[in-house]
Amino acid sequence: MRIPGVWRAKESVGALRLFQRCPVALPWFRYLRDAGPQGELLRLVQALECSRAVGPSRGKAVLVVFLWLIVSSREIALHLWRYRALGRTDPTAPGTARQLCQMVGALLGDNISPHSYYLFHLYRREHWVARHRFLLIWQLQPVFVALDEAERGALEVANDKLAFWQRCGTAGLPAVPVVAAARAGRLVEPFAGACPPALPPVDLVFKPVDEYGGHGIEFFFHQAASGHWSDGTRTLDAGGVLEHLCRRAQPGGMVLQPRMANHPTTEPLSNGFLVTLRVVTEWIPGQPPYLLAACCRMPSGDGRVANLSGAPVLAAVDLETGRLALAERPEPGSGLLECHPDSGQRIAGVALPFWAEVCALALRAHATFGPFPTVGWDIVLTPEGPLLLEFNTRWASSILQLHGQPPLGLTRGPECYLAAYRRLCGAKA
Repeated sequence: MRIPGVWRAKESVGALRLFQRCPVALPWFRYLRDAGPQGELLRLVQALECSRAVGPSRGKAVLVVFLWLIVSSREIALHLWRYRALGRTDPTAPGTARQLCQMVGALLGDNISPHSYYLFHLYRREHWVARHRFLLIWQLQPVFVALDEAERGALEVANDKLAFWQRCGTAGLPAVPVVAAARAGRLVEPFAGACPPALPPVDLVFKPVDEYGGHGIEFFFHQAASGHWSDGTRTLDAGGVLEHLCRRAQPGGMVLQPRMANHPTTEPLSNGFLVTLRVVTEWIPGQPPYLLAACCRMPSGDGRVANLSGAPVLAAVDLETGRLALAERPEPGSGLLECHPDSGQRIAGVALPFWAEVCALALRAHATFGPFPTVGWDIVLTPEGPLLLEFNTRWASSILQLHGQPPLGLTRGPECYLAAYRRLCGAKA
């Protein structure tokens, strides 16, 4: 049977990913009646979605809504089956019948997909009553993409790990050091020259300059007896490490960084690898940068990175005190955790060290790298203090609306994104 073109065309309908939300503004969606900044932002995003997916065709709009309902019904059934044992992993979850009713209500009343219902743990009572205040990934992505396009020149510096480290050094911002870097198969300044850079006798981390989410990272562990480095399958001397760096930097670029040590307070909150903080700052013209939210990402199991690809343990950070809330996993349907699953160390209530310095560093970094409306800073806590690790303008909203955090719709976030998008539209006009 021939598949209809509207189903096949990714550009017009976005295939199955489109149906994680209804691209057509159905009049009963609650956010369409919201008079505040969040409602105005979501009406704007909904109009962009509808224009891209449907266009002016009323018949196509009817077909898209029909397909959305079919796909969503299937997704509800699949998610109910997948999380049928949710009550055993998360005692706060209601029974299956109530989950079904809630999913249908969230879908038809708030344009919230079954996947988002579980990802944002909307079955928890405190989340369910505020479900219309959660900002979902699809609601933020179009705005973030448009803002990134407008600041492409500045982003080329900030999103390049070598350029980011150099800019931090120029501005006097403490950052995780780079001990060597290569592009297009060759060492680059300040590491190029007749004498190769001396490598410190510590574990080393290879990173692509322009990747994120932990992609492409390699660890080589220092062998004290031989003075060499090994990844478990290969053993390299200093020259071999630099040759490997140059090989991996074809055609792109690579940086080599020392593997940082956790602060004694955060070391028990890990599996031995680095704990990182995601601290989001925002800026509205005419005002100083401010803190939006923060999350502590703790590696666990076999994960060597605390990015979402490494299945970390996540805990919200109280912006006033720096204390951690109950933790949870990033996957949908995870329960709350009082202790780290590997170390058994209690997480809830732990006060992060250097918290005032962390906040000051993030705000100072935003003032230095501006004028981005919103930035997610990756910061590490070492025994000596906090260090900047990376810069992100597209941060995952799911890890900033955890247990113990208000939904982003109750923060200044919508005001910031709306103001930024208005400036962008005004500049284009």
